[in-house]
Amino acid sequence: MGIFVLLLFTEISNRTNIPMDKLQYYSSEEILSFLTEKRTWNEPDFKKRQQAQFILSDEKGIHQLSGEQAEKKIKEYYEPDHSEVKEIKGVCSSSRIAKGKVKICNGAEDALRKIKEGDILVTGMTLPDYVPSMRKAGAIVTDEGGITCHAAIVSRELKKPCITGTKKATEILKDGDVVEVDAKKGIITILQRD
Repeated sequence: MGIFVLLLFTEISNRTNIPMDKLQYYSSEEILSFLTEKRTWNEPDFKKRQQAQFILSDEKGIHQLSGEQAEKKIKEYYEPDHSEVKEIKGVCSSSRIAKGKVKICNGAEDALRKIKEGDILVTGMTLPDYVPSMRKAGAIVTDEGGITCHAAIVSRELKKPCITGTKKATEILKDGDVVEVDAKKGIITILQRD
């Protein structure tokens, strides 16, 4: 099957003078119109399509957006607005309470760079190389894990509040947000957005 598709697109490219790598950005209807109506492609339109494409089907029909319009629609559909979220719940892993500024950390090196004394360490999950940062943190919050995960065990040893298994803390919280981590109840309350 693959070789026939390649041969087909090679022939379409030859007949329309549209480079093969650019054909993938057009719908089958558009490719057909290039062949039957001798429609030509233009570079600015192609650049927009290369930037972003969004196809929307509604009661009014099928709409194709590209460029900045498409990027805006993509954000609207796929990037949820968490600005109204006031609380995040997770698993109580070490029963203490702390307040502080959030630092989202994508790895142990990132945590070493970012975490200052009393900051709230928010990450997907922790590993042994996070321990120096965990010592400085006021509290630890993770997307993954439960009461027996690394973050929970180390936080109990360090007597630090810890909430694990939040699933989306790294998406909802942003660097600089001020939160209260109530590990007795398993709730992170957003006190102030940065």
